Amino acid sequence: SYHKHVAASLGLKILNYGIGETAITVMDGRNNAMSERYVLMSNEADIVTVLAGTNDGGVPIGTMVDRVNTTFYGALHVLYAGLIEKYSGKRIGIMLMTPRDNAFTDSHFQSRLQAEIEVAHYYGIPVLDLFNESGIAVNIPSQRTLYMPDGLHPSASAHVILARQIIPFLKRL
Repeated sequence: SYHKHVAASLGLKILNYGIGETAITVMDGRNNAMSERYVLMSNEADIVTVLAGTNDGGVPIGTMVDRVNTTFYGALHVLYAGLIEKYSGKRIGIMLMTPRDNAFTDSHFQSRLQAEIEVAHYYGIPVLDLFNESGIAVNIPSQRTLYMPDGLHPSASAHVILARQIIPFLKRL
């Protein structure tokens, strides 16, 4: 994963709290929403990044004024404000989701990207745009085959490319 490349390049100890198939938003039938479990993360982190939102498809998008974790906007507010409180004085960064099949034409996906940007900016949190600036062109068949064969999950080669984008972002943080 990109974590290993970043850790090796920068000499960092990475604590990965990502849990597959979980969401930021509290959803029916799913546990471990990020907007609830961030409180269990180590208090010792110097830098915190969030790369999430893929599994929030189909949840209500909500509005910027929401502060409940059952809408996407609200769950972002709960998570980002909670991280700022928990890691007061530490650096936090948001990394937008990577490109994937149909993401350019899926209005709900585009709305989630916009919500992540809007809420991050509300709290003054820097954003790394991995969706538009990852260097991975899933709309080119040869690129998709090499970097995102299933149309969703980055390949090992893609993780190298992502790490090249993430490393300068972390240095800036």
